[in-house]
Amino acid sequence: MFMRWLVIGVVVMAACGERKSLDHLDGTRKIELVEKDAVIVGRGGEGLPSFHSERGCAIEIEGVTDDVWVDCGRHVDLAEDADGDRVAWRVTGEPWREVRVGTGGRAWLGCPPPYASSDEATFGPLPPLVTAAPDLLRCAEAGASSVLRELVDEMHARTGDAGVVAIMIALGRGGAIAHDTDPWAAIEASLAPPVRAQIERAACGATLDARAPDQAFARLTQICPLGDPRLTAAARDRLGARLVAPQPPDDRLTAWLAALALRGDVAALADRACAAIGRGGATDETIRAAALVLLHTRGPCPALDDVFAQAGACDRSIWCSDALCDGAPLADELRTAFAKLDDAPPRDPDVYLPLADSLLLAAARAHGGPPASFVTRTARAAYTYAPGRGRACDDDGVKPGAPCRCADDDVGARDRCGLPVDGTWMQVGDCMLRADDHGKKIVGARKPRS
Repeated sequence: MFMRWLVIGVVVMAACGERKSLDHLDGTRKIELVEKDAVIVGRGGEGLPSFHSERGCAIEIEGVTDDVWVDCGRHVDLAEDADGDRVAWRVTGEPWREVRVGTGGRAWLGCPPPYASSDEATFGPLPPLVTAAPDLLRCAEAGASSVLRELVDEMHARTGDAGVVAIMIALGRGGAIAHDTDPWAAIEASLAPPVRAQIERAACGATLDARAPDQAFARLTQICPLGDPRLTAAARDRLGARLVAPQPPDDRLTAWLAALALRGDVAALADRACAAIGRGGATDETIRAAALVLLHTRGPCPALDDVFAQAGACDRSIWCSDALCDGAPLADELRTAFAKLDDAPPRDPDVYLPLADSLLLAAARAHGGPPASFVTRTARAAYTYAPGRGRACDDDGVKPGAPCRCADDDVGARDRCGLPVDGTWMQVGDCMLRADDHGKKIVGARKPRS
């Protein structure tokens, strides 16, 4: 499917009615530029379709169901390769475009050809469809699902099940599909079980190609049986590369790679995970994956201590009812996230890991932490609160630095945690507070000086 629909608002142009020939090319195929009536299909009242006629220009290609609609107001050049497998056209002021013609009325709009800006269409050797398919899908202007389906149908018509397996693996190994959704796994799921079994076996072998992009790896592992330890090792290697990348892609595939890698031993990634946590500028997805690796490994990680040694750690999302969250909710979230790996193919590769703060806290606990200073800070959530005596600290008559009574409202866990470890005073709102760790109290007794 390659049609460049003429869109007016929410309408689509479809050919019908009288026609007038404007130009033609009689080669292997009959190619004709025509002016003809069209029906504009739009939206009427209450969601019902509305119809009206307009005049338009289209390129009709013998043996192809859909027309190519072009601007009637400009000159159009037409060209064809020697075998009629490719038809090109150029509208004045625009580059050459090209369609690849299949069987059964099918054809596909390709990427801009090498001669796009040349005066003439100079067709090179025609690549096999299985080789060209990823680019045809990437450059398609129609819906990805319908284009992919037609490519599969074309290969089946030409070479049967073997062709379907070959083109599905070729498309699986391709890069990201330039559409909102990736229909590859859904198309695979719609095929006959014997063909699916062949594709799934071939997909497992294709995942071991380290040259394939991560998007292709994720696509192939949606259908590949996950018991092969080589696949787990491949996921571990790809995750390791992301952990040390200066600018790792933030495309949600990091979580999928982590989930797959954790089906095996990830001890070899511990140093890289620790470095990722200590490195500034890492994406949130990278931090989550790194913390998850450290949760499943042992050994020192100074970066984890640094995370919780700072007062800023008190602002992290690690509080459950004014106490540090325990591991139970986190374990449930991880079980839910990783359950996708046990689904029957095609699996959903969009894994949602718990919050980075929760994973960092769990990793710190697994490594013997958090550090003593953070333990002291968080223990203050249970201290009593002594707001002080005398006039309220927010009274304008109280001089800065003078003794006063802080607000009677209790101090939240995060504010308590943020108080200096050495017991010195810190401003919280309209009051100066400090922690008395010996007496297990939060003390408020003076107005800030500024």
